[in-house]
Amino acid sequence: MITDSQIMQVYAAMEKICNEVNSMMVALDDLMKGKKFEQFSPLRWETSEAIGAPGYWLPYFSQRQYRKKGHLKRAAGFQILLKDNTTDNSIPFITCGISESDKELPTKNDDFYVAGWHDEEIQNSRFKINNTPFCYSKSESCVILSYFLRLTAISNQNDLNEMVVKPMAKLFETIHLNQFEPDNISKSNSDNISSIINLISKAVISIDTIKGPS
Repeated sequence: MITDSQIMQVYAAMEKICNEVNSMMVALDDLMKGKKFEQFSPLRWETSEAIGAPGYWLPYFSQRQYRKKGHLKRAAGFQILLKDNTTDNSIPFITCGISESDKELPTKNDDFYVAGWHDEEIQNSRFKINNTPFCYSKSESCVILSYFLRLTAISNQNDLNEMVVKPMAKLFETIHLNQFEPDNISKSNSDNISSIINLISKAVISIDTIKGPS
């Protein structure tokens, strides 16, 4: 059993993490609202109170989905994953991207949760443009284009705006995933993504960084 002081230190650390994530989410909501997006998703779900699943008692992820008026089948998504208990990640990371479906997207986007890194749950196709890694993910219900950032890469509101909000808004406005094929990227898609790369190229990380040494 860990000591009293260790318990208090861990609790204080978790409380600090939750406060910092909350501050990031509040700032993100405001910045996305400034670009005429509205959020339509809960912050988290599927935490557990079951006696046999203590790994899911903790708030292990937070997610936001944003859309514009009249665009019920398209969304910009942002997710912080601290620790997954089924496919271990070696660092906490952020997923940014866009989702598209033939029908209205759900408020709880489980496909976005696993997009790009959980190969047993969704079909992932990884590719690079100008050495910057992206992932095209496909499920029965939607397709997703995403990229990853270290959680620690976002230290202030300017970072959030430059590496998350501007790129996501640009992807939403210019990329239509039903016309997007990662193995045969059209010139227009390539040009649109290339215009985003200058904002994120130094910060984007690969799946190898997320999963760490095998």
